[in-house]
Amino acid sequence: WCAPGIEAQIDNRQCVPYDCIPSWKQLLVDKTLFAINDIATLPDDMRRFLEPQNVRSTIFAPLRIDGRLCGFFGFDECTGPRSWGSLETAILETVLGIISAAYAKKLMADNLRASEANFRSFFDTIDDIILIASPDGRIIQANEGAIHKLGYSQSDLQALHLLDLFPHDQRDQAAARFTAMLRREALDSQ
Repeated sequence: WCAPGIEAQIDNRQCVPYDCIPSWKQLLVDKTLFAINDIATLPDDMRRFLEPQNVRSTIFAPLRIDGRLCGFFGFDECTGPRSWGSLETAILETVLGIISAAYAKKLMADNLRASEANFRSFFDTIDDIILIASPDGRIIQANEGAIHKLGYSQSDLQALHLLDLFPHDQRDQAAARFTAMLRREALDSQ
C-alpha cells in the first residue's frame, strides 16, 4: 500500500539478491524485528538500496518458514524520519505471523500433493495387484495392475470387500489371514 503521492516500489524490492545488500541478510539472520527511525543510521549498502526509493525510515522483520529465512516483510516511511511505536511493531509481528503460518500451510499442502503424486505414480506402475483396504476389509483403492488383471473398474473394486475376490470355498481361510494381518500376527506358510 502506498500513501497518495508515493510511488510503489514493490517491483524494485522483490527478488533482489542478498549479494547486493549483504548487511540486510545479516540483520535478518541475527534479529527478529527492526524499527529504523532514520535510514542514515544503516550500513552503506542498505542506505544505497533504500535512498533511491526515497525511503527515510523503515520497519521490517524476517519471514521464516520452519526456521528457514525466506525473506522479510515491512513498511517504509518516505516523508522523513519516523519513530515506530509499539502498536506498529505489534501489527507487523501479527501480520508476519499470519503470513508465515499461511505460507507454511501452503508449502505443506504443496509437499503433500507432490508426495501423493509420487506415491500414485509408483503405485500405478507396479504390475502386481495392489489393493488398499480399510480395517473392515472394504477396498479403498486399487492400482492399475489390479484393475487390469482382475477386470474390474476402480469404482467396481471400491464397492467390494477383499473377501469378495476369493472363491467361496477359500473365504474362511482368507478371512482368518486378513484378521491375523490386522493383529500383526505371523502368518503360517499354508
